[in-house]
Amino acid sequence: MKTVAPNAPGLPLTSGTASQSSKAQDGKTKTDARCFYEGQRAGRLGQPLHALPYPEGTIESGSWIDGWIEGKERRREDTRKLDGNREP
Repeated sequence: MKTVAPNAPGLPLTSGTASQSSKAQDGKTKTDARCFYEGQRAGRLGQPLHALPYPEGTIESGSWIDGWIEGKERRREDTRKLDGNREP
């Protein structure tokens, strides 16, 4: 028997494959975000790209590298700001 959402008459609540793939997508998104953040932090701290902690060619490594690039650029911007504030 299907359950109907109280605020959406006629729309059944299901636990089919669509809702399960949504859960899998949420887990993948969290992993990508975590890997991106780790890479961003590594880039800001000046760690080399070869410090990549994931196997090359994986989704995790791609997210980590994207974060590393952004972190490295942020480090450059911060350095330029500091250099610009120094007196000659």
